[in-house]
Amino acid sequence: NKSKILRVILVLFEGMSGLHINWGKSFLYPINEVTTMQSLNAILGGEIGSLPTMYLGMPLGGKLKV
Repeated sequence: NKSKILRVILVLFEGMSGLHINWGKSFLYPINEVTTMQSLNAILGGEIGSLPTMYLGMPLGGKLKV
């Protein structure tokens, strides 16, 4: 399963980099329609977010204002 492989890759990243992914504070943001979002969330953990949202005080996923 690709989502389990992604989880393994992220855990390997943690081990090699010394950085820690806080799964409890992580968000998954679906782009377009993602039919497997619940199973992805069960494997990766965290919460399911929606766009538009704010990240570090900057808007993500909103309409571009010129």
